[in-house]
Order: sequence, then C-alpha cells, then structure tokens
Amino acid sequence: MSSSPVCRKLDDFLQSFPDQDQEGNQLYPFVGRAWLASELRLKSFHDLHKLWWILLKERNSLQLERHIARSKGLSMPNPGRIRKVRKSMSRIKCVLGERKRAREYLAAQAAEAAAAEEAAQGGKTEAQ
Repeated sequence: MSSSPVCRKLDDFLQSFPDQDQEGNQLYPFVGRAWLASELRLKSFHDLHKLWWILLKERNSLQLERHIARSKGLSMPNPGRIRKVRKSMSRIKCVLGERKRAREYLAAQAAEAAAAEEAAQGGKTEAQ
C-alpha cells in the first residue's frame, strides 16, 4: 500500500465527454437498463442498501456531469442515464415500502390472533 497522496483532477471522476470515431461520431459506452421491481424483490435488505448507495453516487456523478456540460454550453452525453438511475432508486423505495406494509400486516394479524386466543381462554375459565 502506498502512503503517497493521490492527486486527481475532477475530470478523472467523470465519464465526461465521449471519444469520437474516425468519422467524428461520438462513441458512448453501453449503458444498461434500470432495475425492475421484480428483480429488486429478490434482493436482501443488505443488497438493496448497497445498491441504493451505488445509485446515489452514480446520480450525483451524473448530475455533476450535466452541470459541467451546461456550464460549457454543451449537451450532456447520453442524458437517459439519469432517468434510469432515478427509476431504479424509486423502485427500491417501492419494494422497501411493500416489505414494510407486509411486516405491519403480519404484525396486526399476529396481534389479532393473540387477542382472539386470549379471549377464548378467558371465556373457558369463566365457564368453568
């Protein structure tokens, strides 16, 4: 492990502007799709937590990239990436909300069952 400090420019952290092919067309890296809610439902809370922070860092990076592009009077390369990240984050929140509502429902059902059992036990002791 090196103890010397690493000096980086801000541009080192950005995708920045894409390379160009021989004809002058911009080459964009392949960008994947947003996560589906059905895929996220299969993930553990820990995995969703990690994915949330990765997406948050990516969203911040993309917003910075968009800000720099606008300050230079250029359009951001491949702006659909921000939408994909936001959709994935929204779907994580949706899945976590579903899990919370399911937990609350099961807790209410358990409380009702316990109350019904207690009432049944109380009725038997009074009858005797």
